[in-house]
Amino acid sequence: MVSRRQLAILLVSALIAGLLLGFAFGGRIFGDAMLDYRRMEKQLADAQALLEQRDQELVNLTIADKVNQLTQEKLREKVTELRTELVSLEGELYLYKNLVDDDEGQLGLSLESISLRKTGDDNSVLYQIVVRRKEVLSQTIDATLSVSIEGTLLKIPDTISLSEADPGADEDSISFRFKYFKVIEGTFELPEHFVPEKLVLSLYETGRPNSLVIKEYPWRLSEF
Repeated sequence: MVSRRQLAILLVSALIAGLLLGFAFGGRIFGDAMLDYRRMEKQLADAQALLEQRDQELVNLTIADKVNQLTQEKLREKVTELRTELVSLEGELYLYKNLVDDDEGQLGLSLESISLRKTGDDNSVLYQIVVRRKEVLSQTIDATLSVSIEGTLLKIPDTISLSEADPGADEDSISFRFKYFKVIEGTFELPEHFVPEKLVLSLYETGRPNSLVIKEYPWRLSEF
C-alpha cells in the first residue's frame, strides 16, 4: 500500500516532468517563431534595400532627363544664334562684295543705303547706314555724317536730331575715317507719340565742302 509520502513524491515528479516537457515543447515553438521572425526581418531589409535602389535609379533617370532636355534646349538656341549670325554675315559679305566689285558707280562720296529694323520695344529701331567712296586713287579720308528724323509729334511737325534719337550719340553728327566704304550701326529711341516720316542724311569729306551729299529716305522698316 502506497504511503502518503510516496504519493506526494509521485505527484511532484509528475509535475516536474510536465513542466520539463512543456518547457521543451514551448522552447521549440519559440525557436521556430524566432527563425520565422529573423527570416521575415531579412526579407523586409532586402525589400527596403531594393526599394531604395529603385528610388535612386529613378532620381538618376530624372536628373539625366532634365540634363538632356537642358542640353538639347541650349543646342537649339545655339543653332538658332549661329543661323542668325550666318545670315547676317552672308548679307554683309554680299553687300561688301557688291560695293567692291561695282565699277560703274559714280566717283566721290555716296550714301549707299539705310536699313531700319524694329526691336521688341515699340519705340526702338535698329539702323544701319552704308557710306561709300570711290576714287581713281583711293586713300583713307575723314568724313562726317549727320542724321535727322522728320515726322510729327502729336500731329505737329517735328524734327529729331541724331543725339536726341540715338542714346549712343553724343553729337548730332558722326565723324569717322574710311577708305572704300563704312557701315554705321546704332539704335534710334523715338519719343513717345512721335510718328517718323523720313530720314535726312548728309555726308561730306573733311576739308572739302563741295563733297557734300544730302539724301532723304522714307521711314520704312525692313530686314537687315
